[in-house]
Amino acid sequence: MNIEKTAVTGFIPAIQGMRNSFNSHDKSDTLFDQYYSGKMPNDIFVFDKILIGPKDMHLAMNLVKGKEPECKFRRMIIVWVDITGPWKWWKEFDTYKVGTTANSDSSMHNICDKPFSLDDFTINRKYWNPEWWTNTIRELNRMRDEYLNAKLRGDITTANGIRDELYNDIPSGFNQKRTLCLNYTVLAAIYKQRKGHRLGEWKEICDWIETLPYSEFITGRTEE
Repeated sequence: MNIEKTAVTGFIPAIQGMRNSFNSHDKSDTLFDQYYSGKMPNDIFVFDKILIGPKDMHLAMNLVKGKEPECKFRRMIIVWVDITGPWKWWKEFDTYKVGTTANSDSSMHNICDKPFSLDDFTINRKYWNPEWWTNTIRELNRMRDEYLNAKLRGDITTANGIRDELYNDIPSGFNQKRTLCLNYTVLAAIYKQRKGHRLGEWKEICDWIETLPYSEFITGRTEE
């Protein structure tokens, strides 16, 4: 699995709006001219120039502990990210439709653009069967050649039939890239429901969530 091009925004309206219900903007101690100074990977880009103060952080975490809808300020914090993962994992991820937008590789139309290789799949090398994978890749490429030859002959009906069957036969470890738009509320649901899941892909997602700025809004955990 590959997680890249993470960008985050919305902290400014989220923190400002959080105080509306309490009419307590005079108590806000957030600095809107400094960037988040916490630990996170260098490849995460934060649009907002904001350093949340102790009082605002205390209020935010109390709202997080109160859960929905008290912590609805999290819905305003938006995350974009590119994730490349196997179909088997995407099927589970598709549970999270509300508050999520995705643009994906067009597997149905572009699946035959290049020959298949092991790099196209997520494989557990500890338990894999090299012979099975060698035979599978060979068979997929044979079908791909048949599809391309039929297309070259102008036999579109046969080509489409082969492509559809090829699509059906591809192992669920086949990788697909999607650009996602989510928010901190969606990520909180993912983190709560998938933390400790048996699929390794979910562990990678939860580890990534923990690197996001002010991830405690998602996880509910604060530094000791």
